[in-house]
Amino acid sequence: MRSLNNLSLKEKFLIIAHHPSKGRFMVSEIILNHGIIGALLLELSNKELIYLKNKKLGVKSRKTKDELLASMLARINNSPKERSLKSWVSRLSNKSKKYKWGILNTLSDKAILKINKRKFLGLIPYKLTYFTNNKIREDLIENINNLVFKNKKLNNEDIALLSLIDACKMHKIFCKTSD
Repeated sequence: MRSLNNLSLKEKFLIIAHHPSKGRFMVSEIILNHGIIGALLLELSNKELIYLKNKKLGVKSRKTKDELLASMLARINNSPKERSLKSWVSRLSNKSKKYKWGILNTLSDKAILKINKRKFLGLIPYKLTYFTNNKIREDLIENINNLVFKNKKLNNEDIALLSLIDACKMHKIFCKTSD
């Protein structure tokens, strides 16, 4: 069984947001886009690669092996002026499709998801993603429920994930039994 500890914040967010059996997500596209950017920024913050000063976001260090985080850091660092966190979320959410598929490809490489490529009317390509085993999603949701309801000790990543879940209003995912 794959450990939940080997998953990054952005991967956990997409696993939770993904439907357990259908090839789609359980949240709207706009929430998903903003949530992905939020997860990436929170991950950068947890790794102390960015800072917030006077409501402006800045880059502290560009040392990361993660290509998605490195590309986001480069974009923030190459900006001609400092911008607010809200401005960055808005600007980067337009590019969230690139980040989403980068994360999904990583999950596919880890054999958590499989990506099916299809064509609509034999012409228009699209992709669907399915879990190879729902156990990891169930374990993740159970772990989050335990953190909330059993007063478990929270680390920074747990707090970031719970904050992201709250900001994206994903509470219903933890209450649903079927869809």
